[in-house]
Amino acid sequence: MTDPDCTGGQVALSQVLFTSTDGGSTFGPGVTVSQVTGVPALELGPGMFVRTAEFPVLAVHGGTLWMAWNDAALGRSHIRLGASLDGGSSWTFRWASAGPLDDVQPALSVDAGGLHLAYYHRNANNTLDTVAADSADGGIQFVAKAVTAAPFPGVRTVPQFDPQIAFGYMGDYIALVSDGGHLYYAWGDNRNRIVNFTHPTGRNDPDVFFARR
Repeated sequence: MTDPDCTGGQVALSQVLFTSTDGGSTFGPGVTVSQVTGVPALELGPGMFVRTAEFPVLAVHGGTLWMAWNDAALGRSHIRLGASLDGGSSWTFRWASAGPLDDVQPALSVDAGGLHLAYYHRNANNTLDTVAADSADGGIQFVAKAVTAAPFPGVRTVPQFDPQIAFGYMGDYIALVSDGGHLYYAWGDNRNRIVNFTHPTGRNDPDVFFARR
């Protein structure tokens, strides 16, 4: 929202693409890819919040540019997928996930085998799984499966157990890359428990987990 006089109003979110053809020295005017319905923080339990933002992720293969982000236009947070055949000037859209629960913070990769997504999925009992979803038909259908061996719980983030970390910070970063033969995943995961002088009875500890497929 542009509001130089601070008069108030509704915040309008959108995904905007800026393109450079000279290695990043200059960029053309922004192209609005899509309007966005914001996703509120996920509440997994008392004080257990996962902040989330509609950060877009990009991938390109075979002349097609892909963009994905989490969007609440369906009433819950799900993964919105856009495709452009003309370098980002025009787009078509599909939903890469659906259902009564929430999917947030996607990572995206594409190779000769198709499209590959990774994202956090909130389960009915407010635990989380990291999900791998693959499409061999250009995003029309995805086959989704949890990467995590078991769902993991939330952690207290309000107030944050680490005073140097912002409130609501859990996850925020998830990664997926392909080398053409394997897919590599990295994500934040709270399954491990730690006992120390500040938490003598123990608490779940956010760690970075890695998987290759």
